[in-house]
Amino acid sequence: MREISAELSKNAEVKASDVIVSDAGGRKLNVKDVKSDGTTVTVTLDQDLDIRGKYALEITDFGSADAVAGSVVRTDEFDRKYAYNGDDFGATYDKNGTVFKLWAPTAQKVELVTFRSADSADAEEAAVVEIRLGEKGVWNATEKVPSSTAYIYRVSFADGTTNDSADPYARASVVNGRRSVVLSNAVTTVKDSRRMAPFTKNTDAVIAETHIRDLTKNANSGVSKAHRGKYLGMIENGTKNSKGKATGADYLKELGVTHVQIQPNAYELDTRNSTVSFFNDSIRDGLKGSVFSTEDTDFASGKPNTEGLILNNMLGCQNLEGISKGSFCTNGNANVKYGNARQIVNYVEIHDNLTLSDKLNVSLFGKKTDDELDAAQKTEKIKVSKLADSAVFLAYGVSEFQVGQEMLRTKGGDENSYNAGDDTNKLDWDRLNDAEYADNAQYMRDLIKIRKCNAVLRVGAYDTINKNAKVLKSADGLVAYEVKDGNGANYVVVLNHNDQPTDLNGVTAGKYGVLVSNGKTYLHPAVSDTTAAAADAAPADTGKDVSKAGSTVQIADGDAIAVPAKSALLLGPTAAMTEPDDNPTNPNYPDNPDNSDQLDKPSGNNAHDGANNAANGANNSSAPNGGTASTGSSIAVIIAMVIVLLIASSGMLIRAHSSSE
Repeated sequence: MREISAELSKNAEVKASDVIVSDAGGRKLNVKDVKSDGTTVTVTLDQDLDIRGKYALEITDFGSADAVAGSVVRTDEFDRKYAYNGDDFGATYDKNGTVFKLWAPTAQKVELVTFRSADSADAEEAAVVEIRLGEKGVWNATEKVPSSTAYIYRVSFADGTTNDSADPYARASVVNGRRSVVLSNAVTTVKDSRRMAPFTKNTDAVIAETHIRDLTKNANSGVSKAHRGKYLGMIENGTKNSKGKATGADYLKELGVTHVQIQPNAYELDTRNSTVSFFNDSIRDGLKGSVFSTEDTDFASGKPNTEGLILNNMLGCQNLEGISKGSFCTNGNANVKYGNARQIVNYVEIHDNLTLSDKLNVSLFGKKTDDELDAAQKTEKIKVSKLADSAVFLAYGVSEFQVGQEMLRTKGGDENSYNAGDDTNKLDWDRLNDAEYADNAQYMRDLIKIRKCNAVLRVGAYDTINKNAKVLKSADGLVAYEVKDGNGANYVVVLNHNDQPTDLNGVTAGKYGVLVSNGKTYLHPAVSDTTAAAADAAPADTGKDVSKAGSTVQIADGDAIAVPAKSALLLGPTAAMTEPDDNPTNPNYPDNPDNSDQLDKPSGNNAHDGANNAANGANNSSAPNGGTASTGSSIAVIIAMVIVLLIASSGMLIRAHSSSE
């Protein structure tokens, strides 16, 4: 770990003689090499950096800035040195002494702070105990405390900052969640209860985010009046909307979700520092446009030169060597290097910012509310929504959506509704009575079923993805690739954001079933007037017709296929067009999602060619990506990682990261 990178305020050719690097004690370090690339300067030292240390970087004519460990925590070298495989993080209660463990390898000091009561969020401190640093960056202490003790970790860093943090592995918290609570096994054990079977891997998860109050506060939720907007309302069964359609818990089961993420009930929890997983803001903004601009568009809404970025996201945000800058998958950290697709949570709508529906109202038509759209605009919005939703459920990684997204939920154009009332935030379950919105909801339900049925869509290991994937195109409005499953059967994934059917060449010859096309799936292939009109719009000289979900198509060598306009396309073996089990709690499908061995084994050295192929395809697009924002949410299935952020000053953004030397 010998490199420090700096982003300058303007292009410059920086020489070694222009650079001074010193440690916290003022000792100057020997600079081995300096490389300039536009505004980026990389300084290589002749000794390893201490990731717990603080360094000053001074460049002639640009001033100086402090550097602390940041993107170093996402490098292979860091993982080899600090990866911890234990399952004992958090507070492990014992009457003779509770063991506290926190992974924070970049911290200089960690203290355990306990409080006099867990009944409130402002109880006085009871004790402060300094925690010892052990191997792999794990801090640990053993303290005799009673069950129901409230506590936090006080974490100090080289730059002088100190953060009070709740335990990311806590089993309980006080009101508002800023303090964690120790619980004994006796407190958390329910007599005669039976735990769910262990879940296998993250990419098998389909996560729905919702808010306790929003989910059932509306009278048309069908929830009993006394339970509306409450926890009891969320678990009430048999609820229906005004037309007898399932709502609440029954509806979530029908959708096929595997996990429900409860949105924070207090806005103060929603901070950048509370994230315990890698929410993929890159695919979010890359599909619908930057959340920092209500008018901005992106791939799903037809923005040109965005194909490379979406391809990189679809293949699990690998950020392979040689990828162009505009195709880089980043959540604000330019040195993002994920270990596998299981670390990526793909989404296009979550509790922050405009809902997808409201975003499309503004970015496509300059309208704020649904009432301002005419019938044609509403139909167009739904097409774009389906394309964006398809990307989330067909991409490698973990799939997540916000409940209501599938019925194009609106908040009346309010992009920050944390302090708005129920009229803005409560779910309108009667949107399911609208034929077009209900069709969109059915489409998402089908996508979830198809994802569950086909293990090839849920692979986590990068080498396995790269061994079996072949990029077909990422240009001219198309993102397309093939991937083989464990039996050698070929699948074709295509996203087309063009306003007209677009030919795709290079598909491997064979007989395919059309699993998804033209906003429909083989599970509900009925062609509406809208999809029929789109199919009829294809010129006579286009490639093979793949516009009818549920049909089969024979593709010969050299054949092109005509991908329907503004549509996702999924081709697969005809045997994949089976009727899945409707029970999401027992997904006993042909490719069982609970079998972690399927299509997720390391594939050895053969992965290299596939990786290069994927990188080359991604480089077909070089458009710059807009800014990204963290959602500040958390989910239980993703492992927490403590990351130290960077200090910026004097026109430079400093990053310390590892080198292969």
